[in-house]
Parts: sequence; structure tokens; C-alpha cells
Amino acid sequence: MPLEPLSYHHEVVAALRREEPGLWEWFASDAVEEAFAERVRLDLLKSTVRLGRAQQGALHEAADAAKEAFDLDVEVSFYQAAAGVDINAGLCHLPGEAHVVLSGPVLDKLDERELRALVGHELAHQKLLTLGDGEHRIAQQLLRSIADHSGAASSYLFTAQRLEQMTEVVADRGGCLIGGGVAPMVRCLAKTLSGLTTVDADDYAAKQVFYAAKDG
Repeated sequence: MPLEPLSYHHEVVAALRREEPGLWEWFASDAVEEAFAERVRLDLLKSTVRLGRAQQGALHEAADAAKEAFDLDVEVSFYQAAAGVDINAGLCHLPGEAHVVLSGPVLDKLDERELRALVGHELAHQKLLTLGDGEHRIAQQLLRSIADHSGAASSYLFTAQRLEQMTEVVADRGGCLIGGGVAPMVRCLAKTLSGLTTVDADDYAAKQVFYAAKDG
């Protein structure tokens, strides 16, 4: 089954094209993309250590699997953040390049399948941002820019938050696919949130369902 955006992603793209044509054109411009790429490369140079294939073969093998599964033609690089103790990972997306930054003791906490789930999650983000003419990347950047302003309308704030949530759903699907099931993805998420070395995926998932139902 191909990894695809949700209907909400398409609805947000259509709404922003219609309601904010000027901003859409600006964020779609080469100038904005080039300036963003320059900042990303500078930040990576200043604050990370690159993890090569010879050092971390498992990471790169997981990336190879994700690239094949998601039909991604992209160069993937991994880095360890020089500062920070919280376990996390993030994607820096550039045209034709995916830069995955690990922070905290990720490599010590995650087992092989959980690590594959994490890589699948991050490269699912990359896949979403490269679809079409980059409309999902443009929508994400545009909404983040508006939401960062103190006077932003609540509708934009809600949409930005909701879009982030829906994007994580797509990314988690990618993590499940590359990790080989739901359990590795759940354990990966629980470990990054808690810092624990051992997690019961079934127990964690059951608690999340319970609290979600209670809040609803």
C-alpha cells in the first residue's frame, strides 16, 4: 500500500491556495527555498556530528529500505546533535536531500526494529514533503509562519496544529511499514517520550486508547 497524504492534507492545501494566494506564491518561490536550505546546512555544520555508513550501518540500511518502500530518490544523511539529552529525532528536508538529526541517546535506547521504525517515520515525512509540486511543504511552512505571529487568527492556529497531527499519523504509518509492524513504532514513540530502555507496547497503546476515549 503506497504511503499517501490524508484527505485533510489535500483540503488544507486547497484552502491555502484559495485564501492566501500571495503567501502561497512567496513560499513556493526558489528564493525562499534557497534561503531555507542555506540556514539548514549552516545549522547542521555548527551543531551536529555526521554518522556515516561505516559507523552506523543499521541506520543507513533502514534508510535504504525506506527509500525503496516509499519510492524516494533522495540522499539520506544522519547526524547526532552535539547538545541535548532528550531522546528525539527530526528531519531537515532539502530538495533531493534528507538530513535526519538524532538527539540524546537514541542509538542506545532503541533496538533494531525500533530504529527502523524511527527512520521510516522520518523518511515518511520526507516523502510527504516531496509529493506533487511540493504543496505539502509549502502548506506546512506557510502555516508555521502565520502561527508564529502573536496576532494570528485562531483558525490558523488550529489548522496548523491539526495539520501537524495529521502529518504525524502519516509518518507513523511509514514507521510501522519499515519497522515491521505497529509494536516497534509504539515502543519507539514511548521510549522517545519517556527515556525508558524497556517498554511494553501493548500496555502503552492500551493506556493511550483509554485516555483518548476519556478525553473524547
